[in-house]
Amino acid sequence: MSYNIYYGYDVEKPDIDYSRSISEILASDADIVCLQELTKLKAYKRSKITKSQFDSLRIAYPHIIETKGIDVMCLSKHPIEYIKPKTKRNPFTKRFDAYKV
Repeated sequence: MSYNIYYGYDVEKPDIDYSRSISEILASDADIVCLQELTKLKAYKRSKITKSQFDSLRIAYPHIIETKGIDVMCLSKHPIEYIKPKTKRNPFTKRFDAYKV
């Protein structure tokens, strides 16, 4: 599953007190989830990721790689390995990552 999470903002239901995106990810039961536009996977008010959702993600996806500076991460049920890019990245123009499962 690939998901642009838009930093956790819910433009359709801004008053809801949990992350509908995270709920959808958990309900999908996908083996691998690649997220864009989430600076850090943690429970915090801005993204509306609740502690319960965060705990459920950590259980469902024990293998998580967060890439600092480009807001990309991979969550996996299986061991994963980060593949370092061969070219220099500019966080404003080249926001990508690669992983080996």
